[in-house]
Amino acid sequence: MAGKANLTGEHSGLAYMVENVTVDHKGKKLAAVKVNIIQGHVNETADEVLKRQNYKPGKVDEAEDFLIRELADGPKEKKTIEKLAEQGGISPYALRTAREKLKIDTKQTGKGKTRKSMWCLP
Repeated sequence: MAGKANLTGEHSGLAYMVENVTVDHKGKKLAAVKVNIIQGHVNETADEVLKRQNYKPGKVDEAEDFLIRELADGPKEKKTIEKLAEQGGISPYALRTAREKLKIDTKQTGKGKTRKSMWCLP
């Protein structure tokens, strides 16, 4: 991706790909991203590349972004997440697929009538 600094003129950038990975940290599995450089210097911005490729995020991509945003501050009740997803136009299938891809942790709290399913980022 080409960039510009305030004190210099425009210059070329690096083409790269971002990959979702899981890393082990102190015995816990954490979701992370890995940046892979895929070629030498380029002169296009990310917006120009995406426009040229007619890139449109899919429904599962949108659901993944939704889950990351909603769970960034900590666990939320499954029913709340499902309701917000429905209000945002995210289908149950896309939500379930995104949850599986992101390896969202699910935990049960309470017993009987007070039992709740909580979702949180890994």
